[in-house]
Amino acid sequence: MGNQCCNKPPEDNVEAVPVQEFADTRKEIPEPIVESNNIKESSPKGPPKNLEEEFSLLVANYEPKDPAVRKLRNTLRRFHYEIRSPVEGLELVYDQVSDNGENYYGFIDSLTKLREYKGMIIFPNGAILEGHFKDGVAEGPARKIFPNSEYIAGNYSNGKPNGIGKRVKRDGSYYEGEMVDGVPEGNGKQHFANGDEYSGEFHAGKFSGNGTLTTKNGTMVYEGMFRDGLLNGEGRYYETNSKKAYTGGFLDGKESGYGVSVTRSGDRYEGEFLNGKRHGKGQLTDASGNKYEGTWVDSEFEGSILYLGASGNSSQ
Repeated sequence: MGNQCCNKPPEDNVEAVPVQEFADTRKEIPEPIVESNNIKESSPKGPPKNLEEEFSLLVANYEPKDPAVRKLRNTLRRFHYEIRSPVEGLELVYDQVSDNGENYYGFIDSLTKLREYKGMIIFPNGAILEGHFKDGVAEGPARKIFPNSEYIAGNYSNGKPNGIGKRVKRDGSYYEGEMVDGVPEGNGKQHFANGDEYSGEFHAGKFSGNGTLTTKNGTMVYEGMFRDGLLNGEGRYYETNSKKAYTGGFLDGKESGYGVSVTRSGDRYEGEFLNGKRHGKGQLTDASGNKYEGTWVDSEFEGSILYLGASGNSSQ
């Protein structure tokens, strides 16, 4: 029954598939991928020599109804080439259908009949999960391709992406970093389709904690504490084109609390902010060195203004 070499599968170091390598495979996967997973029942000349050869023959004869699904057949063939010789305690199966309609190709435990070692699942909605399995679920290096061409590759635990991984969306944006059950959690990087990039801490899939958000070509940079995807707490931003900068407190992404702002013209305001505007007590120093100190409401002077000229003389 094949080359029995050891008591357990070898430990493979399989890395997540780079975007470029996997791009061609996922582009042609339709939605849904298949209406049904049919294997031609053919009678090859002579019996197969072992389970791997049997699996190879079945994959070679896989004929989907829709010609556009030929990519799936190629995926199955590629999967077969990655499989090692059967080891003691494992069986190689094909088209094992579960109660929920999943089709499984790969190894199972000879006693428990659970998915084990390497395998591939084709889900009823057309998604594909291939990689390492343990006790019936994905465990270790694996990747899942969704019907809309998105995919997750990385480390799986208890059947879900847990640990370091990468998720690529159809628009070209992608996340790489730590995940819990497929959701960004911990340290990672989010690359957006428009060229923006965030690097830092995540919680429940959102920017939360210390991080840096940089817009395309680095024209705008936000640094500091984030919560729920927005700057909240101490932080700063600066625009490389307009030379505008701010350092201080933020609330829901807007300047709030005590801070310092500098404009391209050379004006410098230090004081209180609310919802992105000068609001409260503060001092404005213009490019000529003149200083205006007083109370501000929605960035407008209100009440008495203390004018301190460049010479230091004061007036009301």
